[in-house]
Order: sequence, then C-alpha cells, then structure tokens
Amino acid sequence: MQIWYRIEPANAAIRALRSMNFTPGVPIKAVSPDSTPSLTPASQKSELSLGTTSKIDVIVAGSIAVDLACDHVDPEGQVNSTVPLYTSNPARIQQSIGGVGHNITRTISLLDIPTRLYSVVGNDIAGNTIQATLTQNDMEISGIEIVSNQRTAQYVAVNASDKSLQLGMSDMAIINGKSGIGKSLSLEDIFENRWKPQISSSPPKIFVLDANWSSEMLSSWLQLARQCSALTVFEPVSTTKSMRLFESINVPALSVIYPNPLVHIASPNIFELTAMYQAAQRLDLFSNDAWWSVIDALGLPSSGSRKQLSLATSPALVDAGVPQQAIQLLPYMPCILTKLGEDGVLVTQIIPAGDARLESGIYSPYIISRCSNNSENEVGVGGLYMRLFAPADNVPVSDIVSVNGVGDTFIGTIIAGLAKSKATQGKNVEDLIDVAQKAAVLTLKSKESVSQDVYRLRGCL
Repeated sequence: MQIWYRIEPANAAIRALRSMNFTPGVPIKAVSPDSTPSLTPASQKSELSLGTTSKIDVIVAGSIAVDLACDHVDPEGQVNSTVPLYTSNPARIQQSIGGVGHNITRTISLLDIPTRLYSVVGNDIAGNTIQATLTQNDMEISGIEIVSNQRTAQYVAVNASDKSLQLGMSDMAIINGKSGIGKSLSLEDIFENRWKPQISSSPPKIFVLDANWSSEMLSSWLQLARQCSALTVFEPVSTTKSMRLFESINVPALSVIYPNPLVHIASPNIFELTAMYQAAQRLDLFSNDAWWSVIDALGLPSSGSRKQLSLATSPALVDAGVPQQAIQLLPYMPCILTKLGEDGVLVTQIIPAGDARLESGIYSPYIISRCSNNSENEVGVGGLYMRLFAPADNVPVSDIVSVNGVGDTFIGTIIAGLAKSKATQGKNVEDLIDVAQKAAVLTLKSKESVSQDVYRLRGCL
C-alpha cells in the first residue's frame, strides 16, 4: 500500500536554495531527505505556498520532473545535427525543474493567470528539490502530493550541438502507475480523495491534461473536466503517449464527439498528430455515424480538397497528409494546433454555427469550407478554419540554448490568453498564435525549461 500526503514547503531546503541564489535552469544542489523537516500543518503554510487566490482559472494535471539537458560539444567546434553513437561524448549538462505539466503551469503563472498544478513527486532528494524550487518560484503547490517508495520523475534530453533533440529518456513511472515490475501506484485513491473534491468545490475555466498519465487516469481527469464544464486542453507529450487519449475512451463515441468533444484543444507536433490519427483509425473511431455527421457538415467537396488544402497550408504538408489527418480528428478535438517547428504552426478548427467569424472579411481567407447541408442547428458546425502561421522569428542556431520546454511554453501562453479573454470552445485561439510563438522563442534562447522573460508578454494578451 502506498503512502501519500500533501506536499509542504521544505523550509530547510528553501533556505539552502536561497543561500545559493538559485536560478531555475542552472545546476541545483540536491537536498537530502534526511534534512527535510516534519510536515507543517496546513494552517501554518505560507500564503505563497497555499495559494490564496479564491478562484483558480486554470487547472493543470500533468508531470513534474527534474530535467537534465545534455548538449553535445563537438571537439572541433562544428555545429552538427547528430551525436556520435556507441561512445562517450563531451557535453554541457544543465539541470532544471521541468516536466510538461510544470512547464505549462509555469508559463501560465508568469503570465499572471491564477493556476494550480496537480501532480506527484517521490519522497526523495529530487522530490525535495522540486518542492523547494516551486516555492522559491512563487508557484502554487497545494495540488502536489508526495508518494513514498517511488522515484520522482526525471527526464534526460540528449541534444546535438545544434541543440536539436537526438534522444529523450523519461522516467515517468510515478505518474503513469508503472513504477517497478509488478508494482502499481494508487493514483486513483489520491484522485478520488484529494484532487477531485478540491477541484469540484471550485471548478476552473480551463482544464489542461498532459499525456504522461495512464489511460485510466486520463479517463478520470477527462470525466472531471466535463463535470466542471471546463474548456479542456490536451498536450500529447510524445508519439507513444499521445495515443492514450483514445485508449481512455470508455463511453459511447456519440458522447465524445462535437459539440461535446473528448477535448476542445490539442497541441500535437506533426509526429504526435500522425500517432493520434493512427490510434483513432485502429480503434475504428472514424466509422460511426456521429463522426460522419460532423465531417459531412464541414461542407468539403466530394471531389476532393487537395487544392484548397495546398493553398491554405503547403503542397508538402498535404503530401504528408497533415491537414487531412487533422480534419479527420476534428470531431473529437475541434481545435488542433499542430506544431511544425521551424515551419510554424498549423491551426485547424471547426467554426461553430452562427460564429461571427463566418461573416468576417478578416477570417474569410482561412475558412476552407462552410456547412452546406442545412445541418447547422442539428450538428452545430458552421465551417472549417485552417491557417498556417509562419514562425514568429527565425532564430540562428548560435542563439538557441535549449529546445526543452519550447512547445510547453507555446501552449501555456495560448491557455493564458484564453483564460484572460474568457474564450470558450477554442474561439480566438488563432489570435494568440503570434504571441505564443514569441514566448516559445524566449524559452528557445533560455537555459530554463520556461524562460523567466515570458512575463514581459503579459501586455500582449
């Protein structure tokens, strides 16, 4: 049986970090579990740690981890996109606090939106370091639990000298319930007894989930988000983990399809998009009548849409099937932000029936099709919006410090903007792409998992 309890500020650890003038993203000195004081009663928690905001706008349920970024240093000073295999290589290694859930929460917090992260850490050196760092960074920690006899999540990124990711190794067993052979972490108990009552008592506007959870836990989080009537955002994390979203479906397809979709916004990269598409195809999610009624309502011509899609995106993306895959996934996630790296971001979304954008000249170049079968009132579909956004900035390789956390900063900024504008169902997401890309560039040039300078973009929201 696992023992779990709320995380409390490790005061001795915090003092130790402060004495070192700790800065997120630079090497951190571990704190021994033996030096951790006994748990402080909740009534004695600092206002900073407890989070005195009466209303939390955004809930993030996801991973928090100690990150190691290993950047290859070419002995001859060359900038390469590959790392030699089967040998030891010189590198610069940076340690920081990361994890997808943490990075998204950190971004939202820097943009001055009340937010809380729900996650777990182990009762070990890494876990103590994390709790001290979060408190040092003025982040809310009342949603984080300590689990005994489990390893705190860690992530190792091996990057080439041009800073491109070559290999990522993640130990997320503590959050996906697979810690050790034959062992299972009782996250459901924590969810039912701690997290669910806390969230239900004060529902957020926006619910953010990352795919580090098991399929079973994702299902529980999705059901809670629906009960809260919150805008639900899904970050796929990786190709393998992205498929857990569809594996979590344990209800009839009709109840997870637009206008009551599984999630409202998803932010995959091109590889995760393909993985989700293939998973949905494998699970036969593209053959039910409810899915087809939404696709049919989009008004795409029966003769094919290659020309329209090529003009809206690029022939290369159409050849790769990217816009086609996004369109087929829309009934389950009506707004998809496909991150294309140096090629920008592709926004694909359903425009609801009666939406003002359908009559706006500003948006008309990006409305690929409109509902033409008079089913607007029944299905709620007004049309299909698709737009390829160019990168906000062409960053020279010499200016790139780390690619870790860049995508998380991007979607975190989108979420902060939506919370600030009180938008729902993905509306106005396209108006936030440019500022989100600017935030991502700040992290690209930073040694931190999320650049501290993101806060300078508050006025842009």
